[in-house]
Amino acid sequence: MDQVSRYKVIATPDEGYWCLKVPSIERATQARSIAEITPMAKDLIEIMTQDPRIEIDVDYDLPAEVAEAVELKRRAAELEQLAQGKQKAAAMALRDKGLTLRDIGKLLDISHQRAHQLIKAQ
Repeated sequence: MDQVSRYKVIATPDEGYWCLKVPSIERATQARSIAEITPMAKDLIEIMTQDPRIEIDVDYDLPAEVAEAVELKRRAAELEQLAQGKQKAAAMALRDKGLTLRDIGKLLDISHQRAHQLIKAQ
């Protein structure tokens, strides 16, 4: 079985298109959209190396404010998932203290129906 070659592609937005740089072959090409990045990069690499078994890793070179927004969104989703995982234990602890479903919902910023679901879930 032939070995697959991996190539790093750096994609940078520039005036309505993506500039694609492939450092390992010291070449570049363009793509009109994110959907075109992989096929355009693969075409360039195949032409330059004559290697048909290619996999690419795309690194996006984005303006700082975009990269920050993407990272914050990723972290927010991670924290939301963590919070949801802790809600059941929190709801159970509050219920053990004798609080009503409405109070539990208010404290956890969820509906009393959701509090009930968390407590009844196995």
